Amino acid sequence: MHPDPKRAKDWISHRLKWARSDPYSREQQADFAKWYAFGIWGDALCPGFEHEATATAAANPSYCNLPIFHQPHSLHVTPPNGYVSSDGHCFDCSNPARLQQAYHVVFVIDSSGSMDSGDRTPLSNTPVTTLLRGRCNNRYGAVLSALHSFWSTRETGNPNTQPRQDAYSVITFNNAPTTRVANDLSSTIDQLLSRLLRISASGGTNFNAALSHARTLIGTHWNNNRQASFQYS
Repeated sequence: MHPDPKRAKDWISHRLKWARSDPYSREQQADFAKWYAFGIWGDALCPGFEHEATATAAANPSYCNLPIFHQPHSLHVTPPNGYVSSDGHCFDCSNPARLQQAYHVVFVIDSSGSMDSGDRTPLSNTPVTTLLRGRCNNRYGAVLSALHSFWSTRETGNPNTQPRQDAYSVITFNNAPTTRVANDLSSTIDQLLSRLLRISASGGTNFNAALSHARTLIGTHWNNNRQASFQYS
């Protein structure tokens, strides 16, 4: 069976041959030792849309710039003009995960007495089902369950070494609105949820005051780089 699994693999890049007799320059030899010279694409090719062909321009692919068979590059060391993928490949281009639209998402949540009803409860089989059912097994808990699912989905694919792009604000309201989270970019999902678990459903319902409060909060934290998104429950 070839290649011999017991034989060192440096020979595939012809490093020893080139060191003795290759007519090409050192720069060309270095290029040949990279992933792209072998056409080994897959996860060694940046998936960013900006590299795809258009009606007026040919494709401009970006390959991993490290030698073939390299060890995964550290995720804690970011190249000055590129990025490191989650599986340790290094690219000289923008991280496609950072090119997505960023939002300031404002959640306005009813915490009035009616949310204490048990006709709706937290979703089953989620990482926080037991926690929520033990603290707020009611309509309010069902809203927090949906909120946790939303946050988890938005976090999917975001590199652990990169700060979150989305800013989150949370307003709860009964007779009066209260800001629980304001333009937060750093708290974890669990930290955000813990702030809302301190609240018990009680009191009346003042929708107008809640909406007015949300409008003021959006204006206070306006950022042209983040599109405001309003979620009302």
